[in-house]
Amino acid sequence: MKLLSLYREKLWVQVMIPVSAVVSIVIIAIIIFNIREEKNLINEQLWHQSDVLIDTLEGGMYDALAVGDNDMVRKQFQRLNEKIPDMKIYVYDFNKNISFSTDLEMPGKSLDMVLKSRTVSDVVEKMIIDGKATEQSFEITIEGEPYNTHVHPIINESRCYHCHGSTRNVLGGIAVCSSVKNISSAIIDTRNKSIFIGISSLIALIILIYKFFDYRVNKRINILLKTAENVALGDLSLEKIKTSDDEIGQVNAGFRNVINIFIRLFT
Repeated sequence: MKLLSLYREKLWVQVMIPVSAVVSIVIIAIIIFNIREEKNLINEQLWHQSDVLIDTLEGGMYDALAVGDNDMVRKQFQRLNEKIPDMKIYVYDFNKNISFSTDLEMPGKSLDMVLKSRTVSDVVEKMIIDGKATEQSFEITIEGEPYNTHVHPIINESRCYHCHGSTRNVLGGIAVCSSVKNISSAIIDTRNKSIFIGISSLIALIILIYKFFDYRVNKRINILLKTAENVALGDLSLEKIKTSDDEIGQVNAGFRNVINIFIRLFT
C-alpha cells in the first residue's frame, strides 16, 4: 500500500517506473546481444584456427604414413599435446575408431565414447558417407570441461590408394577439440561487468530523475501551493512566483494574473 500511495502521490515515481523499465529492457537486450556476438566471434576464430591446424596435420600425416612411419605420426601428436595441452585432437577411421590422438590412451577407442555427443556423432557419420565438411562447430564436454569441437573428413585421395585402395571415398576424419574453459570464464566476467554497469547506470538514472523533478517540478509546485495558502489567508504578495516558458511557468503566470485581477478588484 505504501508503494501504491507513493506512486499516486509522486510524479517523479510515475515517470521513473516506465523509463526504468524501458532502460532495463534495452540494457538486457544489449548484454544478451554482446555476449551472443562475442561467442559467435570466438567460435568462428576457433573454427578457422582448427581448420588451418587440420590442413597442417593432414599434410604431415600423409608424408609419414606414405612411408609407413606410424611412429612419426604418434610423436607428432605427442609434441602437439606438450605444446598445446588445452587442445585434444583425434584422428579416426570410417568406423569412428581412433587411430591417432594427442591423448596417448585414446587410440583404439571409439570416438563416440570420447566425445559423448549424439549431434557430433551424427555429423561424423554423415561426413563419412558424403565426404562433405561442415562449417559448424559444436560445444561438448570432455572430462567435465567445455570444448569447442570441429570435425573434418579425411578424403581418400589417389596418393592413399596404395594403402587403402580406391573403394572408399572417405577414410575417416579429424576432430579438433579446443578448450573454452578460460574463454567461458572471460565471457561470464564480461557479462557480470555489463550487468554491474547496467545496474549502476539505472541507479544513476533514477537519482537523476529524482533530482530533476525535485529541482524543476516539486520545489516550484510547493512554492505555488504555499503561495495559494497564503493568498487564502489574505497575503497577496507574489515575490516567490516565478514565470518561465515551460508548463509550470505558464501556470505560475496564470496564477499571478488571477491574483492581480483580485488585487485590482478589491483594492
